[in-house]
Amino acid sequence: MLRAAHAGSMYPTGRALQNLLDDTFGDVSDFQQPAGTLKVIISPHGMYDNCSKTAVHSFKLVNPDKYNNIVILGPFLKKYIKMCSIVNANRCETPLGLINISSDLARSIVDDNSDLFSFIDVNECEAEQSLEAVLPFVKYVFRERNISILPIFVGDISYESAKAVSSVLSPIISNPETLLIVTSTLCRGELFDKEHLPNGNASTQTKFSLIDHETMDAISTRNPQEFVDSIAKSHNNLSGEIPIYIAMNSMRGNYSVHWLHYSQHCKNNQQRHRSIFRSRNQDETDFIVSYASGAFILE
Repeated sequence: MLRAAHAGSMYPTGRALQNLLDDTFGDVSDFQQPAGTLKVIISPHGMYDNCSKTAVHSFKLVNPDKYNNIVILGPFLKKYIKMCSIVNANRCETPLGLINISSDLARSIVDDNSDLFSFIDVNECEAEQSLEAVLPFVKYVFRERNISILPIFVGDISYESAKAVSSVLSPIISNPETLLIVTSTLCRGELFDKEHLPNGNASTQTKFSLIDHETMDAISTRNPQEFVDSIAKSHNNLSGEIPIYIAMNSMRGNYSVHWLHYSQHCKNNQQRHRSIFRSRNQDETDFIVSYASGAFILE
């Protein structure tokens, strides 16, 4: 079983988690549901104090009666892996209850596509938070319904390999009862090459926002190559670049992209747009992480 290794640190446990999710979902009661069939949601991964108010906007779209299988793609950031790795377990733990893993489907994918997919040991999985971050949201939305998830860590693979992965996953994702969840941050200040910030007198937060919205606009074109070209131009270091690229290549049929919420978190500072204290070896970019929630809607 894949344990909830980050419970109590990345997100609360027990009644505190239930209250947080109740409040967060309740805060978007005036939400407008886009017309069409929800096929993909993009949700951030990170500390719930920082990104749950953005993440909830994508999960608010999910009708739990329409899906029984969920594919989850997230980056593996804690170590280098050279392919897509599927969690080698039958169930995963959340503070709200257990979720089944589609182990038979996982075995079939690995057996038939061993050049693209492998299994990853649960002990290695538990060091990485990108998939675990969305599991409490999944359990909260689906509650006691009988669903299964296919959790896939996306390694450091080429665009060509990502296209091949998309070909494998597309028939699964095309099933009307399957939902795809992609986890990603947007700009990450600590890892961003500051030489690539836009010129001008705007604040660092504003410059990151410009970069992020350029990336979001490129995804909205639904053209994977435009997304790749945008990243090359802006140098946005979003964590889920390849998972998003896989999702775009996996889509079949006409669809539209909807961006539901965008936020920036300034570490060591609870208020956005406030000046940030900088030590001698740090600057403003080191404290900023951006988040967005989005959806791919079949028309």
